[in-house]
Amino acid sequence: MRWSCALVAVLFGAWAPGAMASDLHADDLAADRALPAPSGIAATVAVAAPRLVARGPRTVAVIMFNFASLPTTPWTADEARAAVFTGPDSLNIFEQEQSFGAVALAGKVRGDGDVFGWYTIANGAATCDPDAWMAGANAAASAAAVDLTGYQHRIYVFPQVAACAWSGAADMPGTDSFLNGTISVRVLAHELGHNLGAEHASALRCVDGAGTPVSFSTSCIQSEYGDPYDVMGTSQRHPAAFRKAEAGYIPSPGLATVVQTGTYRLQSSSAPAGGVASLRVQRGANPEYWYMDLRSPAGVFENVAATDPTATGVSVRLAGDYRLATRTRLIDAAPETPTFADAPLQVGQVFTDPTSGVAIAVASVTPGAAMVNVTVPGTVPLATISIAPDPVASVVTEATAEPTASASLRRVSAHRGILRVVIPVTRAPHQCSVRVSGGRLGACRFDGIRATRVQSVVLNGPAVAVQVRLDGQVVMSVRLRVPRTGQIIRLATALT
Repeated sequence: MRWSCALVAVLFGAWAPGAMASDLHADDLAADRALPAPSGIAATVAVAAPRLVARGPRTVAVIMFNFASLPTTPWTADEARAAVFTGPDSLNIFEQEQSFGAVALAGKVRGDGDVFGWYTIANGAATCDPDAWMAGANAAASAAAVDLTGYQHRIYVFPQVAACAWSGAADMPGTDSFLNGTISVRVLAHELGHNLGAEHASALRCVDGAGTPVSFSTSCIQSEYGDPYDVMGTSQRHPAAFRKAEAGYIPSPGLATVVQTGTYRLQSSSAPAGGVASLRVQRGANPEYWYMDLRSPAGVFENVAATDPTATGVSVRLAGDYRLATRTRLIDAAPETPTFADAPLQVGQVFTDPTSGVAIAVASVTPGAAMVNVTVPGTVPLATISIAPDPVASVVTEATAEPTASASLRRVSAHRGILRVVIPVTRAPHQCSVRVSGGRLGACRFDGIRATRVQSVVLNGPAVAVQVRLDGQVVMSVRLRVPRTGQIIRLATALT
């Protein structure tokens, strides 16, 4: 069966995380609305599965068909092939760019991509019925000795049909997509995104109790395709860092969850350069997160000016966990203007979640990197970084500067943890010792370039105090917040 959402604009809070899941999704991109499934197609709702996209070439067939009552042929096979496979700004290039080379599109029959048709089907165009049209096109292809089985994606393109109030529709997730009177890369990439499980990139318009525009509140209206910086919104640009992480394109070391107040380094998500490219902080006990994203000029589809707001500031979006194919919702850091074109948080601006108290401020931006101050209520501010593992990584660490000493705490059970302290040394000192929460001193081990102490610790409170002495002097004194079972807290700091 196929399914479609039917939202034009909804009050924030009416949306249920994880509810958007599968079957046919119809998009009226020009009018900024998602549409109901065509008449006769059943609707189902299911919880989405994790959206990891398999690496390597994905096989695609393009099927061009028209109608006896509408026999026009808007594109040649070569034009369709260029749009999907071979053009310098094709769907294939888009997928390669946004996946950092992990995914490409290919045919099964021809090395430059499989395009079949035109096929004229007997079905009429007076009623919008893509299921029946697909069956007719498949039958016509079969009669022409074309085997459409085994493709990971089948893209059906046809002349503009007025009865269909959408420009594109797609299984979400699934195999088939339909393009109504267009082969633009924006629509192709948007619908393939649905095939791969991606939801819409929306944006929020919010007001306070007096009706004054604000970045976020409990009174928000959702613009279905409102995000102007995401192909699942209103643009032809790469998806946000959240989506790249959700698909597995940003590797696990590039994902980080803030659990303690501090300053964090965020790398651009436009091109792989190491470091954390998707940074998030949870909204207190709420299951959603604030996701931070920085861009930089890159490739064909992120070829923006260095002064673009996404490159000079940090975009902030609300979404569920990476495990769910949820929609993102961009917040507007400049709510006083009528556009989302200036939505990213710029240097000196502060966004505060009025419900959770989480605050995000951009301290500085250089090409491809930003320093972001994140306030997590109830945590002790640190000059260094404390990051919890993301859903798929075992450890995630990022520092504001090159670390010279580090301490990490892994919680292995309710009341037991493993502490590891590493101190770089240039010579073997007379003595190195570590004291944990006022307990006995424990000796370090030396390997010529570092002093290391690994020990089991009893967890009796919310934090563990660690003091390190080198040649009798205190060179490190930190408090490590006790993480959840199976997680790690790691701090990096300069020697004192």
